[in-house]
Amino acid sequence: MKILLIAPQPFFINRGTPLAVRNLCRVLGGCGHRIDLLTAHVGQNIQLPNSTIIRTRRLPFKSIGAGFSWKKPLLDIAIALKMLALVRKNNYDVIHCVEESAYIASLLKWIIGSPYICDVDSSIPCQLKEKGGLSSLLAPLAGIFEKRALRKSLCAITVCRALTNIVKKAAPETKVFQLEDPPISDDRRYTESELNSLKEKIGAENKKIVLYMGNFESYQGVELLLHAFAGIAGSFSNAMLVLIGGTPAAVHEKQLLAQKLSIDHRVHFTGLLPPEETTIYLQAADILVSPRTKGENTPMKIYTYMAAGSAILATDMFTHTQVLDHESALLTPPEEGPMAKGLEKLLNDDTLVNRLAARALEIVNEKYSFPAYTQKVKKIYQWVENQSRKNSG
Repeated sequence: MKILLIAPQPFFINRGTPLAVRNLCRVLGGCGHRIDLLTAHVGQNIQLPNSTIIRTRRLPFKSIGAGFSWKKPLLDIAIALKMLALVRKNNYDVIHCVEESAYIASLLKWIIGSPYICDVDSSIPCQLKEKGGLSSLLAPLAGIFEKRALRKSLCAITVCRALTNIVKKAAPETKVFQLEDPPISDDRRYTESELNSLKEKIGAENKKIVLYMGNFESYQGVELLLHAFAGIAGSFSNAMLVLIGGTPAAVHEKQLLAQKLSIDHRVHFTGLLPPEETTIYLQAADILVSPRTKGENTPMKIYTYMAAGSAILATDMFTHTQVLDHESALLTPPEEGPMAKGLEKLLNDDTLVNRLAARALEIVNEKYSFPAYTQKVKKIYQWVENQSRKNSG
């Protein structure tokens, strides 16, 4: 099939949705489908099988953060204009729309002609509500666009049960496929010597590493984690907190908080790292933390955490419990005191750490591996091809 894949984000950068788009291109291109990937003017050019990266015109900004901002409407207009140019020039079998690009496709459906797929990586109305302030005022309008896009789509693809429920409520007649993200891993197991070299490099020799990976947006709970770690730091001189991710400005802000909490000498910030450089950090860690405080969709990093072979500490919220349970992770309320007690429990109990890590690894290998992801993508696009034949016939 000839596919126009629209991703209204920077591509490629090491962040949730761009990583998901990269995975999708690797599988679809590897299966022989031809892909035109329409994306933002910013990001790294990477090689993908059978794929051509096409960018919007250059806009007056060099970065686009996660979530809604004033930059997104400008990008979406640029995406819409480029999409119209592409569909006039090329005869696409299907248009695969990530997030709000499905809104654009539904509004222009009478022009584009080709059927489109809604790839629901997150619910934008829910994001706007959670962000609060002026953004929340846009949530009802986004809800109207979301419902329209879903109802006019060929099918919808979601990344977790929470989003599947949202789609089924908004568009009961639309076919829904659930496609969980696979772990970001190079499948390499590092030697004890390599892990020790990393620990020496970051000043964590003979220490237990508590690690967070992801962006530093407020809903991720990084501030909560810093406070919780400060609560146990005095009792565990052999513990060190490592934080992977964050823009330079966000890292500086959290460094100031670490100084205020008097734990800056016990916290190591790596900044943004390429995906291939994170695996060794994850394997060196004793505890992997997801302190998320808002949201319902499962964070992509959870699957990567599960594949790392380390114990997971996560907040006891549906965003996590769709995948994790008390046998595969230590779940605590999203509060400083309970999280500090969770850290203390894991730092004191190696048997519990090993048991949780083993169970998480067993689950991810069984349900969420890259081969499992590949088979799901193939099944979805086999259905799409069958529908295309029916409609053309």
